[in-house]
Amino acid sequence: MAAAAAVVVLAAGLTATALAWWPYGHWTVTRAAAEALPQDVPEFFRKAGGTLAFYTNDPDLWTEGKLPVSLRPSQMPEHFIDYDLLRGRKLPVGRAEFGALCRELQLDPDKVGWLPYAIRDWHDRLTIAFAEHRKWPADERVKAKVLYIGGILSHFTADAAQPLHSTVHFDGKAGPGGKSPRSGIHFKVDALPDRAGLKAGELAKDLDIPELPDAFAAAVAAIEESAGKVDKVYELEAALPAPTGPPPEKLDPAVREFALARCRAAVRLTAGLWLSAWQASAKVKLPEWHQVPVEK
Repeated sequence: MAAAAAVVVLAAGLTATALAWWPYGHWTVTRAAAEALPQDVPEFFRKAGGTLAFYTNDPDLWTEGKLPVSLRPSQMPEHFIDYDLLRGRKLPVGRAEFGALCRELQLDPDKVGWLPYAIRDWHDRLTIAFAEHRKWPADERVKAKVLYIGGILSHFTADAAQPLHSTVHFDGKAGPGGKSPRSGIHFKVDALPDRAGLKAGELAKDLDIPELPDAFAAAVAAIEESAGKVDKVYELEAALPAPTGPPPEKLDPAVREFALARCRAAVRLTAGLWLSAWQASAKVKLPEWHQVPVEK
């Protein structure tokens, strides 16, 4: 209940485009992903669900407009991609090529969003950090780095499972000019893990974690799946509970089923990419100049 109350207090100061799954949702997905990991992943990581969850909301701090920092313009586009603006064009693997595609379509890439690239980039950072852990398995500084990067990655993988982070209709059906009516539906969807009372154990139960050797392809596939759920979100709009205030006395079963399915999809992607980064790290040869400093 304390966590839910914190979400309600925090929500009052947040803008609808800043978040997916509000803090409770991100914490819960991240804890569930750690629970769902196979034994292949190092024990220190599998048992660090609470630490990973503590780190997972940092990307939303980087976009918090009330903080005296200048990160928001560069970091906000990392959280979404308005997939429907691309007119069916295939996403290129490189950021530079994506920028060129957007310019060809007369779009600002920062307005379209960079989410699959953020997922791939943080996955690659985690791969390198896991390679460091393989080389220096007892070093607590390296473990701390692994956990921090893993927590950040889990934020963006969870964002990918929120359908309203994949569309220009992110907060109400946008008009022909693409402008959002700011209807408040985004807040309602973000709050669903808390409003539906979802728990980490429920999200992780009997979940098969896939091997995802191509992080970018996995991110794109997850976002395309989310984009396919946008119409479902709007079908459920009238039944969505208020994002703040007392918990709903009765929740439409279809709403809870939707929230559960989306959060379990987030858990599968998160744990799958953590596993992928660990597996890929076995093939990483760190440069000779890179050494862990020894205290003298």
